[in-house]
Amino acid sequence: MTIKSINREQRQRLSALDLSGKGGKENEIAEALGHSRNHKPLVDANCPDGILYEYKKQSGTQWFDLHKLSGLTEEQRKVSVLFFVHEKGRFVAMYQTTYQGVVDAIGLSATDWAWAKKAPAGAQVKYALKLHQIEQFDCIHYA
Repeated sequence: MTIKSINREQRQRLSALDLSGKGGKENEIAEALGHSRNHKPLVDANCPDGILYEYKKQSGTQWFDLHKLSGLTEEQRKVSVLFFVHEKGRFVAMYQTTYQGVVDAIGLSATDWAWAKKAPAGAQVKYALKLHQIEQFDCIHYA
């Protein structure tokens, strides 16, 4: 993991965003943080030194596709996942982990992961990661 804190300017730019609605804020978040957009699978952006990030904005529950997570490569497991928590679209907190941290937080048994891996592509085998679980990750900012 790489971000230890955000500066005042980044915090102000994030606070100016409307994070409500489903998806579609990756460009704005990347710009607010000074990241460049990246369109690799499971990656939304990278910082100037090349570190990869996935952005997740949410107000309560974040859904993850277990089939996709079960097939992560070692490199993908190291991608930093940044959670942008909002209340009615207003940025209130930022948490960080990696995809491996997400896998660990989900806490399935090896048998369950094997089952998820065998699910047909597009089967939408989902897991709801709750806000209280996300709050266990490294807190980068809390308003």
